[in-house]
Amino acid sequence: MNNRKKFPSEEECYTLIQRYKMLPNIIEHSIQVKKVSVLIYENLKDKNSLNIELIVASALLHDIAKTSSIINRELRHDLKGGELLRDLGYDEIAEIVENHVIFTGFDPDGPVTEKEIIYYADKRVMHDKIVTGPSGSKPVKIT
Repeated sequence: MNNRKKFPSEEECYTLIQRYKMLPNIIEHSIQVKKVSVLIYENLKDKNSLNIELIVASALLHDIAKTSSIINRELRHDLKGGELLRDLGYDEIAEIVENHVIFTGFDPDGPVTEKEIIYYADKRVMHDKIVTGPSGSKPVKIT
């Protein structure tokens, strides 16, 4: 039986980020995705079914395999990241990471999920800037 905690703390996420040698620009992107994700969570009317620890950890770790994938010329950093996180015992985060590029299982009539929040937040962050609308909109950075 796996006796690991269900989700790594934010501090443990940063340890994983260092262990897997994420590039500084990818770290900045992930921090912004976390900020957007938390803002979305905080502004939902009904957040009872959501886990903020899962949101924070998934946002910070969604690109955990991107540096390695760039170096090794692998196309699917999302799937590699999911595999890596599943091997570490973080199955729920792995599921979210595997869906942050190509989203599957959307239920327009269902409640908002952590997976949807991370997917949407990732699409709202270009590099380390928040993009607020269509092409040509001025990106902003949350500090």
